[in-house]
Amino acid sequence: MKIGAQGQVVIPAELVEQAGFGPDDELSVRIDSGVLTIRAANDRPHAAKDRGRALIEHMQRYRSALNMTTDDVMAMTRGE
Repeated sequence: MKIGAQGQVVIPAELVEQAGFGPDDELSVRIDSGVLTIRAANDRPHAAKDRGRALIEHMQRYRSALNMTTDDVMAMTRGE
């Protein structure tokens, strides 16, 4: 990583994914003994799991509205 002319730091996509950060997430930055720590502003270590759970719940609402089984969805995603 490097610091741009305006002081902005771009976090590589791989690290963003590993940390579980998403678009528009608020981040908290802390410096302690020269170590920079970046966390989700809500400081929840399981934020990625929470986002995943919310996505599954969202998808489940549409699955029941369409009356599709899991096998139907899997066949559709595989192009069967």
